[in-house]
Amino acid sequence: YTAMALRNKSFGSAQEFAWAHDSSEYAIRESNSIVKIFKNFKEKKSFKPDFGAESIYGGFLLGVRSVNGLAFYDWDNTELIRRIEIQPKHIFWSDSGELVCIATEESFFILKYLSEKVLAAQETHEGVTEDGIEDAFEVLGEIQEIVKTGLWVDLDNLELEDIDTTDINLDEDILDD
Repeated sequence: YTAMALRNKSFGSAQEFAWAHDSSEYAIRESNSIVKIFKNFKEKKSFKPDFGAESIYGGFLLGVRSVNGLAFYDWDNTELIRRIEIQPKHIFWSDSGELVCIATEESFFILKYLSEKVLAAQETHEGVTEDGIEDAFEVLGEIQEIVKTGLWVDLDNLELEDIDTTDINLDEDILDD
């Protein structure tokens, strides 16, 4: 629906819906094997993720959960950015797109998205494996707490050094093959 007079702009069936960071773009999970991306209410791309699609997540990258883990894709070209062996329940991106929280059944992980390294790897094709771009994310920490909902607050004034890491268990195994 548009904000004016609540007239629908688009409709159809889908198993799931997720917004991109750009509010003119969204994705639907049409089935367990097909994801479609729309821009300005027109279908832009349709693709079949390699390991299927059990769930989708919006944000700076399109997240697709399968039985094998989580895959992040570029919204523009559906290029695989990074596949991670994790089963997320929720994904929360910071407003800047620099940080992402991946919440699982028992804990949550804070990762830093390294967009400049992603751009460099896309241009040179160095550091790209079957699991995507090796240096796409840096693990900042894991916290053994259950997250049901999340919101990033005032990151413009927060320096990463200001985060209390007393209870954070740094574990980079999350990104290992």
